[in-house]
Amino acid sequence: MIRHPFTLDHLAAALSTRLSGATLVEVYTQEKFTIIMRFVKDNEAVTVLASVEPQYGSILIRDNSNRARKNTIDVFPTLVGQRLATVTRHPTDRIVSFWFEHAQLHVLLYGGATGNIVATSDGMVVDALRDKHTLVHKPFVVPEFTPKLGPHYEALALGDKQADTAHVASTAHTASTSHPGDSSAIIALCEASATYYVLEREGDVLFSLLPLPGWNVLDASDDIFVALQKTISLRRRSTQLTTARSATVKQLERDRSKLVKGIAGMQSDAAQTDRASLYRMYGDMLLSVPNPNIKGEKQALLADWNGIEQTIPLDDLKTYIQNADVYYTRARKSEKAAEDRKRRLPQYVERLARIEEQLSNIEHAQTPEELGSLVQTRMEKRPEQPEPQQRYRTFELDDTYTLYVGRSAANNDELTMRFAKQNDWWFHARGVSGSHAVLRGGEGAEKPPKKILEQAAAIAAYYSQARNASYVPVVYTQRKNVRKPKGANVGAVTLERETVIMVKPEAPAGAE
Repeated sequence: MIRHPFTLDHLAAALSTRLSGATLVEVYTQEKFTIIMRFVKDNEAVTVLASVEPQYGSILIRDNSNRARKNTIDVFPTLVGQRLATVTRHPTDRIVSFWFEHAQLHVLLYGGATGNIVATSDGMVVDALRDKHTLVHKPFVVPEFTPKLGPHYEALALGDKQADTAHVASTAHTASTSHPGDSSAIIALCEASATYYVLEREGDVLFSLLPLPGWNVLDASDDIFVALQKTISLRRRSTQLTTARSATVKQLERDRSKLVKGIAGMQSDAAQTDRASLYRMYGDMLLSVPNPNIKGEKQALLADWNGIEQTIPLDDLKTYIQNADVYYTRARKSEKAAEDRKRRLPQYVERLARIEEQLSNIEHAQTPEELGSLVQTRMEKRPEQPEPQQRYRTFELDDTYTLYVGRSAANNDELTMRFAKQNDWWFHARGVSGSHAVLRGGEGAEKPPKKILEQAAAIAAYYSQARNASYVPVVYTQRKNVRKPKGANVGAVTLERETVIMVKPEAPAGAE
């Protein structure tokens, strides 16, 4: 972030001016790659934040703030109590050094994941923020940095950060315009600068010692720490925007793909085929044969009402009547599916249009807040959950009580564990597989009338494997007494207390 050599020269000079003679009273860390140092000079507290974070490495003087009560760790204890003599930049690399009475603290602003903060004494590392086990008690050696020469004086840039390169190249261009080939002009301009600039170009934010061609000046200050803080803040916001935009676009594109596939499926030839009429015709044809109770056949060759022979697949374990029932059930399901498609298709088309609009708007968002406002209705709610009357079989027992009956094992789980309220009454045929049934109505925990209990139990018996029995034991209890053990199969529950009632299975009005 601030790895340009001239920037580090100005930074070290500003730190030295502000802190020379100050006493270090506290050093701690509360974020990875970062330490906070508290100095006292002339009875004034000064807080310094030193960060070697890969993207935002920096050294800043901050307003004195309170230390967090949790998640902070004291570091570099041997430096506490020592006075600071001066702050310098290392002559050959991107290091800012704090010189205390008996030790030094080096902030290694290398970038990437190699940056670190180490304390040294007599040329040996005595403490480190990171990798202590590999660094402590070893010599502190800084390899000689040999920059490569280039047409734009990249030799003046330490490191390969894009911002540094752009800074040097642009500065070189500015200086060489009036002093062709004279790199010393660049050095003089950078060393003499007393104003610090926050620049922007195509979303990239740059800290600079000089205004540069092609860059917009967002801010300028005679305080290097103010300009650095502004630059870091804008860079973080830019990164947040980029990250949020990428994640949002990825999710929207995923949703768009699902919608496109869903719309294509609903508009396909197979979806538009009138299967319900075909299944109903098969059922009618099977019932029209002279002996519809025969079974053992895997298909039937019958002429339809137009005299055209149809091949009807059969279940050879079922009679013609039973196979007809299967086709009637398929017809009802097909009709319902067609109704669902008719209802959902406009919703899908509308949601797809909104997603396309959002994808277009996202590209124009300039801040994370603006992006958030553009996509706050992202993915318009998924298709609305159907009403209970659609999700479960629903029967009005009287003006007060309604019975909800599950359609499958998974649907039973949803009905009992998510839909039912604690004071609802729960029914199930005892000892056999069947639907869960939930009775809702009345006031609070008041027990329903006997007639209502018997009706609910009879319906629960009807939607069980004991449907054809003369009488069926049905258990009932309040929902708060029903538990689902961890790891239990779908639809399986246990009861803490129950009552048993004997009823005759009864198909309610409107039963499927």
